[in-house]
Amino acid sequence: MAKLSARFVRPEKSYKTNQGVPLKVVLTNTGKEDVSVLVWNTPLDGLVTDCLHVRVKGKKVPYDGPIIKRAAPTAEDYITIKAGKSVQGEFMVSDGYNTSLPGTYNVKLKNPVPDVVPKSAKLRTAMKAGAHVRKPVPIKSATSFKVEKGPGKRLTLGEQARNQESATKKRGPAKAMKKKAAAKGVVAPATKGGTSAKKKAAVKAHTDGYKLCLQALGELANDAHYVEWFGKHNATRFKKVKSHYSAVKTLMQTTSLLIT
Repeated sequence: MAKLSARFVRPEKSYKTNQGVPLKVVLTNTGKEDVSVLVWNTPLDGLVTDCLHVRVKGKKVPYDGPIIKRAAPTAEDYITIKAGKSVQGEFMVSDGYNTSLPGTYNVKLKNPVPDVVPKSAKLRTAMKAGAHVRKPVPIKSATSFKVEKGPGKRLTLGEQARNQESATKKRGPAKAMKKKAAAKGVVAPATKGGTSAKKKAAVKAHTDGYKLCLQALGELANDAHYVEWFGKHNATRFKKVKSHYSAVKTLMQTTSLLIT
């Protein structure tokens, strides 16, 4: 039977609430033969998963990281640990568990190694034939670390995702309104008198004027064109010019003007 032992490399004595807490785990093959090890859902996984029991002030810290759905493993998902040798991995506990509360955190490994196979076994062939049966191996280790009050808090990956989703929802209505305003464009004017051709030309000139107004607003800046038309730049004059163009734009977007 395969023999494995696990241990945490003790973290720093203390961290701040705004800092991430890395935990390093060492897995050692204490047996006499090389083994292939599936490290899914352990701290050696390379991904943030629910692989720890975390408690602070007597209360369980729930997992708040990615929920990973996987297909069946292949031989490429195994690593080799030679007899008497070790492998190690680092797990950022703060990515999956909230460590922003000051206190002493106690951490234990939650899951066994899901499968350990003698290196001499024909794992790839057995898996392709569907004949391989997993053999989990329990591992145990515990550690602790202290978190002190700092400037702010460290967010878990779950909190980061929820904040991003909330921000996206808030931006949605604003984008929709902006898009609606852009689609609205200039209100068609009414015309009185003149020939059909002149009326058509007047409407075109009105539309072109609106486009020029938008262009002027978009390019309004302290440059040679501004000085040529409005004189020496200063904050008060710039603000006044911009307000006039904005008023023209609003009027043309909301009112049907009469051209005679």
